[in-house]
Amino acid sequence: MTGSVLIVTWDGGGNVGPAIALGQRLRQRGNDVRLMGWESLRSRTAAAGLKFSTYLSVPPWPADLAHEDGWAAIEAALGGEATTEDIRRVAAADPPDLIVYDCMMTAADAAVRELDVRSVALVHVLYQPFVHEWGNDVLKTDVLTMLDRADLVLATSPPGFDFPAPIPANTHYVGAITAPLSAGATALDGLDLRQLREPGDPWVLISLGTTLQRQHVAVPVILEALAELPVRVLLTTADLPLLNGLALPKNALRRGFAPHEQLLPYVELVVCHGGLSTVSTALAFGVPMVCLPQGREQPLNANRLTQVGAGITLGASAGLDAIRAAASEALVSPAVRAAAQGFAHPNPGARAADLVEKLLA
Repeated sequence: MTGSVLIVTWDGGGNVGPAIALGQRLRQRGNDVRLMGWESLRSRTAAAGLKFSTYLSVPPWPADLAHEDGWAAIEAALGGEATTEDIRRVAAADPPDLIVYDCMMTAADAAVRELDVRSVALVHVLYQPFVHEWGNDVLKTDVLTMLDRADLVLATSPPGFDFPAPIPANTHYVGAITAPLSAGATALDGLDLRQLREPGDPWVLISLGTTLQRQHVAVPVILEALAELPVRVLLTTADLPLLNGLALPKNALRRGFAPHEQLLPYVELVVCHGGLSTVSTALAFGVPMVCLPQGREQPLNANRLTQVGAGITLGASAGLDAIRAAASEALVSPAVRAAAQGFAHPNPGARAADLVEKLLA
């Protein structure tokens, strides 16, 4: 049975990929899908083939402003009455059978209750710390009660990765939600994917997120550390203005935004900030990691990665020798690679789509 789905999200970084990918999977199965997000997501949503609506009450986010430096505006966009009214407006114009909403958007929870429509909460951070440690303080609400109201909760950490504790009956660990792979794709954002398939030194992917943090400090050090190793480096930077003019070593390529699921089949190591979307997607392809958490909830993810043995965690300001040593170890360690491959999934995102379609039916 097909239906109409409204996905309500915001431009928070790692939350965007799972929301859009879930929309693509549901659309591929014949459902009518609309994504509601900040204006900055319009082109990315259109490229995914989804309908798009935005919030009239949310002004464009400045490209040079970190979320932490404008948190009052973020709070209003996530939980304000004006945002709730925007969601009601879009739902009234094109009534959905089901609403999928970002777990940090309390305004969406309020709209769902008023609209009396079935709902799915998309938890794109580690579920247990979000519910029991930091979520209540950040969102100024009882997170567990909010999630209990949803008909379905999808947690995007892989089964067995989160801190072990019971979960409610409506909650499922579905792992990374990625877009369906494009069979035979040869190009991506100006990158010839055939180049990644050529024999040679192993590829290392560097990705420190799509929203402004301290990439301009960390990325040059990582590049210099990897320049002396027998590896080929692919750096993805989105459109972060502070990385304009970045010098690359001879063994490195740079591209803007690129879906990791298109790159990871050819990659032997990911060096990242520890965002859950990056971590879960790398694990879905069995790729080990070196994490340098830059803030937010990233230390929780990186520490958990180390605990399960699938990667190595360093400090945000780790130096050349530490990064070089960690990358060398992660590339050759059978134990680290085996732990990462233990989380691999042949079709990341399919289970999430299955559960949503079951609720639609």
